[in-house]
Amino acid sequence: MGNEREVDGSRGGMAVDPFAAVALLMLLSTLVLLGIPEYYAARRRAYFWEAEQGLERMRRAAWAHYLRRGTFDGHPTTTPPPTRHWTFGYGVCRGRVCLLRARGRENTPVAGAAVVVTLRADGTAETESYGF
Repeated sequence: MGNEREVDGSRGGMAVDPFAAVALLMLLSTLVLLGIPEYYAARRRAYFWEAEQGLERMRRAAWAHYLRRGTFDGHPTTTPPPTRHWTFGYGVCRGRVCLLRARGRENTPVAGAAVVVTLRADGTAETESYGF
């Protein structure tokens, strides 16, 4: 009468095609695998940018000294304060070439990494990175 249920043998759930489930898992796995390298590339760019900021301050100071004196000899060796991931220092700065370095701090994701800027008397600068 109105309270009776019709029984047809089904449990009321949706049937999932095993092939469709496997295909969906493969698609999701592929998307995740494609996203991981992009994530690490973005992360590397952020660390590199942090090092570049300190090195740019050093480059401007060394270049201003060169423009005043005509040589990198005797330039001030004041460096920017360390950041969360980097410490900064000058390499050899004599005559017409000056090396500026950022080194990855211990116990950080960039431990063992370095970014080196070679500043030349003609105003050009070459940046190299290691250990990323």
